[in-house]
Amino acid sequence: MKENNTPEPIIFSDPIFDFSFHPKKNLVVAGLITGHVYCYQYDNDANILQWSTQISKKSCRGVEFNHDGSLVMTISRDKSIQTIDMTTGRLLQKIPKAHRYPINKIHALDINRIATGDDEGVIKV
Repeated sequence: MKENNTPEPIIFSDPIFDFSFHPKKNLVVAGLITGHVYCYQYDNDANILQWSTQISKKSCRGVEFNHDGSLVMTISRDKSIQTIDMTTGRLLQKIPKAHRYPINKIHALDINRIATGDDEGVIKV
């Protein structure tokens, strides 16, 4: 009998713009073109949806965990940055118009700072 060493694929009905793996747990978040963010627990037996939320009516272009995995930061085509509680999936903070142009990249630098980049080539810390 062959042992299964890999999780089953997680399949979405809409295109994924970005995904990020939790730094300590078997969790993955995905940001979709629809503006939705999904969090799944994965293992070799099953993938279980933990929560989902819609952060924007426009696309969710990026997702990134903070250093300890307690928060997920997201960016959207609507130029906003959101912070989501990892345990509940609830929106904790939204910074509308964080950039002049749609944001397309986010990166956690350390415990207190993130960097974002937009469609016109501007990077903000």
